[in-house]
Amino acid sequence: MIKSMTWFKRRPGLTLEQFNEYWRTTHAGLAKQLPGLRRYRQNEVLPGGAARRSSTGRRRRGSTTRTPCARWWTPTPTAR
Repeated sequence: MIKSMTWFKRRPGLTLEQFNEYWRTTHAGLAKQLPGLRRYRQNEVLPGGAARRSSTGRRRRGSTTRTPCARWWTPTPTAR
């Protein structure tokens, strides 16, 4: 199994609420189309800089510089 992680930067002019909405809906929909996707998890940033694991609702306190993170798992390619 391969685990990949990507951090994202919010586009200037986009509010945190707009970014989170796009990320939860549009981006998550695109990620689900990845071939062989086994699991997908997002960590979003909440107002005030706290990060939350969106799949569990668990919160961690942090600075306002936190960036959202996406993690996904795909099968290990078969050796040839």
